[in-house]
Amino acid sequence: MKTYWRTIIIGCLALLLGTLGILEPIERALMSFRFNLDTRPGSADLVVVQIDARTIKELGVWPFNRADHATVIDTLHHAGASAIAFDVELARSPYDEENMALVEALKRAGGQVILPSFIQLASAGQKSGETLRTEPDPLFREHSWLANVNVYPSSDGRIWTMTYGGFVDDKFQYSLAATLAGRALRDEQAFYVDYGIDITTIPRLSYIDLLKGNFVPEEIRGKRVIVGGTAVELGDQLNLPVIGVVSGPVLQALAFETIHQEREIWRTSTFLSLLLAALTLLLLTLTQHRARLSVYLFGIAAFCLTIQLIVLAIQHVGAISVDTGPILLVAGLMGISVTISELDARRAQVARERVEKENHGRMLDQVVEDSFDGIIVYNQERRVENSNAAARKILALDQTLHIEGLPLSDVLPNSSEWWAPWEASQMNDLQEVEFTTPTGEERIIEYVVTRSVLDETDSEASRPIFTATFRDITERRQAELDRDAALQEAIAANRSKTQFLANMSHELRTPLNAIIGFSEIMKTEAFGPLGSEQYVGYSNDIEDSGRHLLSIVNDILDVARIETGDFSLNEDELEVEDVLRTVIRLTEGWPAAKDRNIKLEAADGLPDLWADPRLTKQMVLNLLSNAVKFSPSGSTILLQATVNDTGAIRIDVCDEGIGIPEDSIPKLTDAFYQVDARLEREFEGSGLGLTLVQKHMSLHGGELSFESEEGVGTTATLTFPADRTIAVDAKSA
Repeated sequence: MKTYWRTIIIGCLALLLGTLGILEPIERALMSFRFNLDTRPGSADLVVVQIDARTIKELGVWPFNRADHATVIDTLHHAGASAIAFDVELARSPYDEENMALVEALKRAGGQVILPSFIQLASAGQKSGETLRTEPDPLFREHSWLANVNVYPSSDGRIWTMTYGGFVDDKFQYSLAATLAGRALRDEQAFYVDYGIDITTIPRLSYIDLLKGNFVPEEIRGKRVIVGGTAVELGDQLNLPVIGVVSGPVLQALAFETIHQEREIWRTSTFLSLLLAALTLLLLTLTQHRARLSVYLFGIAAFCLTIQLIVLAIQHVGAISVDTGPILLVAGLMGISVTISELDARRAQVARERVEKENHGRMLDQVVEDSFDGIIVYNQERRVENSNAAARKILALDQTLHIEGLPLSDVLPNSSEWWAPWEASQMNDLQEVEFTTPTGEERIIEYVVTRSVLDETDSEASRPIFTATFRDITERRQAELDRDAALQEAIAANRSKTQFLANMSHELRTPLNAIIGFSEIMKTEAFGPLGSEQYVGYSNDIEDSGRHLLSIVNDILDVARIETGDFSLNEDELEVEDVLRTVIRLTEGWPAAKDRNIKLEAADGLPDLWADPRLTKQMVLNLLSNAVKFSPSGSTILLQATVNDTGAIRIDVCDEGIGIPEDSIPKLTDAFYQVDARLEREFEGSGLGLTLVQKHMSLHGGELSFESEEGVGTTATLTFPADRTIAVDAKSA
């Protein structure tokens, strides 16, 4: 009955592992072993032209001059090469004479040149995401063939398979090896490269020798040629089975030889492997009681060796790799199973002894394991003897990892600090240490190290052990930091409020004093009865002061409405140039603007803008007001409207004023911020103008930015998003 269940379990395990592909590393190891045994030379129909270290050293530049590539193509063509394939990216050179030299060489080659095409990630380091298709410049593609040079590493990081090509933009593109070999299927199915082909038998020439003519033309005549970088500094290095690390062109050469010699290796199906494993299991089950254990195990070994010899012969003759991992697994498990059965009695006795020994300290071990604190016990050789789950969790170690026996430095962060206390005065003192977990998290733990002495009956002397007890206090420290940050934020807010009150008291008091003073003069008729021309000027001053107060109050209310979300855009189609002209007309009544030269420049064909008309004018007015305020008399202020490369409308207000200190630019849009925060500052203002501009631009999805240099001037820029630009065709519609 035990034999019956053992057979079922082994069969199910083989089925599970084979189906899930867990035996794949074994299959690849066996394939590598067969490649080492079944070797064959190259076809001698291919030559690899290497861009090696000597070439790079002598030419001294990378990428190479396109004229050098043209010379190599002409040289190979004149030497009689039947086809020339480049495994080098060929982008357009900034020098037209180089590009035209390469184009003329491609023309002279008469369609014998193959250029590479490949797909790569749009951003370096991504595991998945957007890809880019990289091809030679259209100038070069017109006179050449395109071939796919992409390679796809397997799960072990090695290149096991190649393809005849793949679909790119719904169009099938053959691989470089298949195109060069002239024999391919219109199929993306991958085949295994025959790594039994000896790469040392593939002829190679140096690029610099071809360029200088230091070669024998007979070595090229009638052969196909791959030109590519083999120098380590070019980075095109790939990890291959059996062979190890080679360059990309050498891999393409092996793929060509595999197709050219019709040595594409095809593996058998999982179903066939599992069927053979089932037959093996049946055979070994029927024979397990017919011989002694040693004879049975020898028979299993002989059977496995015979199977491998047969599979080697099949691969040599038919280029078919038979998966034997399930067979070896079944045979090995059967051998282990039978061996275990023979030793059942002894194992039962050993198990009883082990249970008795483990029960001795089980209760203490359970207490340690369930402890909230992390606990690691280590010896004076600095090796871990015991630990609990909390320790592995705090240190972000794999919970299934057995750290017992590992050096302390492999487990603990800053282990020297953990080791030192038992020898120094810090013994039993609470310590802290910061460290980075294997997952990259920054953590803080506090710990204490204690020393104990064990009396071992099997040892001549007692030995000390050390127990590190620790806990994660990162959240506690972070809470303290958050509390400090909140305190600093509250202090800053209070300081801002105080600054605001100081500014506002000055801003409000000045027009109020003017209003009260002029009104009192007019009330008492200090200069005679009302009707005097001087009272007209006072009434104007009263109106200006009242409007100034209204402007300040409106700014404060607008900021409050935006902050509370009680603010919405009233959008419409705007002609940007008309808006700017309106703004300039509004400034004609400003006394300070009369001696400034305000100019307007608008790009030809400027599209319309979808935005809030009132807010757009207000934003430009605020920026223009600052430009007028901080510019000297007689200077020029430029309003400029353009469309940038992304299609976004950009409005620039450029002045020749005093400029802004570099460290003040990031704070300009802070509410109530003043570059000159003194009460007796030269330039008046509430400090809300730029805050409103920034908030209004945020409502539009746009951006407010500044460029400034002290003593030279400032450029303030409103950039509206491209989706607010109304194209000319949409505008006409």
